[in-house]
Amino acid sequence: MEGISVFFFVIFLLGAMFLFMFLMYALIAKVFNTRITYRGSSIADPDTLNMISSLIKNKSIEVVDKLKIKKQQVIEIIENKSIDKVAKVQKLAELKEKGLLTEEEFVQLKKELLK
Repeated sequence: MEGISVFFFVIFLLGAMFLFMFLMYALIAKVFNTRITYRGSSIADPDTLNMISSLIKNKSIEVVDKLKIKKQQVIEIIENKSIDKVAKVQKLAELKEKGLLTEEEFVQLKKELLK
């Protein structure tokens, strides 16, 4: 058993070293605005790093917008006095089907509505 633990620890260390090396290459490429190559293949370059950071930023904005829409729709459903509780649960189920609510969120909101 101890041999297996040592094996996985060595694999973990190698992975950590690889990740650290990649991050250092990326940092050097970004700071010095240069392309780093190894045997003719590009390892890190500023354009790729800018593209990756832009994708991450856009995805983050998309997630935040989705959360704002979800919160707004849930509040509108719950505070609507003109529809009964069953209709409210059905509307929440529609949000769940669209992927705006998780199963856990749906169950919690349903419990609160049906109290």
